Amino acid sequence: MNSLAAFVIYVTLSILFFGLRILSRPTELYVGTPPDPVDLMWFLAWWPHAIAHRLHPFLTDIVWAPTGYNLAWATSVPGLSVAMAPVTMTVGPLVAYNILALLAPALAAWGCFILCRGLTGEFWPALAGGYVFGFSTYVIGQLTSHIHLAFVALVPLAVHLVVRRLMGSLSARTFVTELGLVLAAQFTISNEVFATLAVFGTLTALIGIAVAPVALRQTLLMTNALIVAAFGVATVLLAPYLYFMLAFGTPQGPIQDARMHSADLLNFVIPTPVTLVGGDFLRPIADRFLGNYGESTAYVGLGLIALIAAFMRQTWRRPCSKLLLLMLAIVILASLGPQLNVLGRSTIHLPWRAMLALPLINHALPVRFTLYVFLLLAMIVALWLQRGATRSRWTVVTCALLLLVPNVTSSWWRSAVRVPPFFGEGIYRQYLSDAEHVLQIPIDNRADGMMWHAASGMSYRIVGGYVGFTPPEFVRWPIIPAFFSARPVLDAERQLKVFLGATGVTTVIIGDGSGDPWAPLIASLEIAPVRVGGVALYRVPPEIARTYGARTRLELEQRAKSAQVAALIAAADTALERGVPPAEITPRRLQGLKLLPAEWGGYRADQRNVRLGLHLRTANGLWVGPRDGGIGVGVFGTPAEVEPLVNRYRRHARDVVVPPSAGGLLVLGFDQNGLAAAARENW
Repeated sequence: MNSLAAFVIYVTLSILFFGLRILSRPTELYVGTPPDPVDLMWFLAWWPHAIAHRLHPFLTDIVWAPTGYNLAWATSVPGLSVAMAPVTMTVGPLVAYNILALLAPALAAWGCFILCRGLTGEFWPALAGGYVFGFSTYVIGQLTSHIHLAFVALVPLAVHLVVRRLMGSLSARTFVTELGLVLAAQFTISNEVFATLAVFGTLTALIGIAVAPVALRQTLLMTNALIVAAFGVATVLLAPYLYFMLAFGTPQGPIQDARMHSADLLNFVIPTPVTLVGGDFLRPIADRFLGNYGESTAYVGLGLIALIAAFMRQTWRRPCSKLLLLMLAIVILASLGPQLNVLGRSTIHLPWRAMLALPLINHALPVRFTLYVFLLLAMIVALWLQRGATRSRWTVVTCALLLLVPNVTSSWWRSAVRVPPFFGEGIYRQYLSDAEHVLQIPIDNRADGMMWHAASGMSYRIVGGYVGFTPPEFVRWPIIPAFFSARPVLDAERQLKVFLGATGVTTVIIGDGSGDPWAPLIASLEIAPVRVGGVALYRVPPEIARTYGARTRLELEQRAKSAQVAALIAAADTALERGVPPAEITPRRLQGLKLLPAEWGGYRADQRNVRLGLHLRTANGLWVGPRDGGIGVGVFGTPAEVEPLVNRYRRHARDVVVPPSAGGLLVLGFDQNGLAAAARENW
């Protein structure tokens, strides 16, 4: 009964914090901030759809057609999707998502309550510990966008099973079976959390052996062997999933920059606006952290810091306390990432830098390790209260918990999905045939395009899709950036027509109100749109496929790079003639002189990119700057893509550095006379 009461309390708090603001329109509003939640709603619909239609759940061309996508490397949340299939198939993925969003903090708190009650044997200390974890800054931050990272109830349950085994209340067979099932289930929710649980679990096991009394070490060693066996059980259960992750290629290098997703040292005491107390007031300081608010989840507050100090002073000599405190220090250090960031400024290198060279774990983002910071804090809070639940201790804990209350007055947990009547009312059936290749613009999820697709019952194939990183077959198409941000493209008409022909696009769909930035691009097709149900449909004439379908991406990439480098050479030459020193020539300076199109973009000159060291001499895949007393001009690309440039400018360049592999930088070094000659040749 106590366990059920705790669950009811946590669910009630979750509804009060996050649910009340969406109850007025439960089929339109969702808990979170766009665009990532809509992507996860699509995945909630995908797994039931794939199973019902006997489709391959991982390898599919329903997105990024015609080549397809390996969803094993996407956040496809099969565990959550299958569990919520009855709800999704009855009332839709948005309602299913909201149920999961409201359950995520409640279940996380409940799972930690079970762990803490097993440690303390008392209800109220365990209830407080559960709240620390389930309604932590980590969980409420991830709830804004990443429900799979907020759904972490299985992490404390895994620790609970280990504790029960050490206490002798679980047989070896039961322990291995249950822990293996928990680990496998966690993998199907978030393989990132699974991987980090394995890493920090291993560290905990090693340190536990080091600090434990000699009499306990044999028990710990035997338990560790059983944990390895449980991972073996999980591996067997996950074999099909792992096969499709590893057999068809893995992402090369980190998917996201760990430096941008490392905890700022001051974030441990400075809240972001997702926290009610002080969040808005201290926003000018929080804005200097490198990560966004949903990822800046290190805030524990002064109350918990004071509690840690008291716990350490009073219980340090106990092996259990020593283990918790040492692991807390290690996890905090790891969460700071490869370099120490203080108010967004990078200072010294840190130990996690060495982990970036390791496979799989290098994809984990250090700031997300705060999950384990709060798990350890939850156990510390429960144990501290158990040792003496005095009024003064409860006052400290209450103040600490109040400092973690989410900012329910903000818009972080209330957004609307925009599904045009064309999809929501089934009008699409009159215009789109089964398996038709459709280009939705924008290609990312700013217009909720993935929900359009889900609302249609996934009846057509998307040439694109917001399911993760852009696949290599598409990333090098010169036209792709225009579909994301309406960035102008050189030779746009030809680029667009060749792309449409090569990918078999028969219809382009743009939502009403979002089409203006792309109007010049679409106008090059000279097609009158059909405006119906809140969208504009452009039927691609069959002659485009016949005329342009045989042209290759490589040809277009070579044409685009040739035009861009020619423009960059001419701009740099003109700048030198105007007396601009080579050291001051950057893409942004050339844009300021109106020698390069302002729309070419580049890294923003804001504090985050400057502090990260992102080179402001780079813009739109191009590079320019001083080189050996002259000027260097460069472009990123493969050896095949830049070969025409090498042949064209070799006789004018003082030196040429050819990229050794895909994505490298071709650099053409010129003295001033050679640059002028190259510019004249372009005329």
